[in-house]
Amino acid sequence: MSREEYLGDGLYVSFDGWQFCLRAPRESGEDHVVYLEDSLLRNFMDYVKRTKESYAEAAYERQQEQLMENGPGPSLLDQQRDALKFK
Repeated sequence: MSREEYLGDGLYVSFDGWQFCLRAPRESGEDHVVYLEDSLLRNFMDYVKRTKESYAEAAYERQQEQLMENGPGPSLLDQQRDALKFK
């Protein structure tokens, strides 16, 4: 089994040569464990891709609707610069 690696937010991952093991330790001492073999991992990655694409499309559509309603606003560069200013 590969060395366990911390992913963040209380989640660890390892690989045994066949499947990935996701482990979330619990205070009770009983860890929550999920094993992802190739086909399941592929299905999960496909789900992540579809979900990201769906959210990106929805965000783009909201942006287009806002442009139609309000006209062009500040550029992304202006927004980022404003976000970095100390208030």
